[in-house]
Amino acid sequence: MVEGDCLVCGNRTTKRCTRCLDESGIDLFFCSPECQKLVWRGHKLFCCANALPFVLPFLTPAEAETAIANLDKPAIPLDDKGKERDVPISQVARDFLKLSRRELATIIMLALAANRVDHGPFTEGSFRTDVLNWLIKQHQDLVSHAVLPMPMRNANRAQATLLHGLVCLLTLVRVGRGAGGDVTKAQLQSVASCMTA
Repeated sequence: MVEGDCLVCGNRTTKRCTRCLDESGIDLFFCSPECQKLVWRGHKLFCCANALPFVLPFLTPAEAETAIANLDKPAIPLDDKGKERDVPISQVARDFLKLSRRELATIIMLALAANRVDHGPFTEGSFRTDVLNWLIKQHQDLVSHAVLPMPMRNANRAQATLLHGLVCLLTLVRVGRGAGGDVTKAQLQSVASCMTA
């Protein structure tokens, strides 16, 4: 029987996300329903068909509209001296032609979201935007260290599993920092041990 480490707490288990296994053929281990539920808000963005190849989720219609409307705006509104840069988002897109149109659109949208708010690890943005924005930042860091390929969809099985683990970690951090009424006290107490694992 296939065994692996739970993406949330690190315990050895044979239990897997059956949807990711059935639709993408990738083993993502969760030792219990509690662990899987704890990171579901992030994992669901990549569950099933997006698991392997690892593909960024589609934009919502409103996000797509905003991205298209802002293609000629600067990708980074201000430089470190407070002056506006002239490089439009469309030029940034051309510089990353190896990415799929879907990946480009998502990155454009997240760049816009990041430029509307303070650059802290988490802001008042939506949960989805926060997790995806931080995921792309972590991905870029790992690309620069030759751990991951530039297009996420080119990640092999081990690299895709690493990306899924990163999504789970980012979700745990977000749940821990921005807990709402839908998160139980028991879940919050498990976040610290899960993050350590």
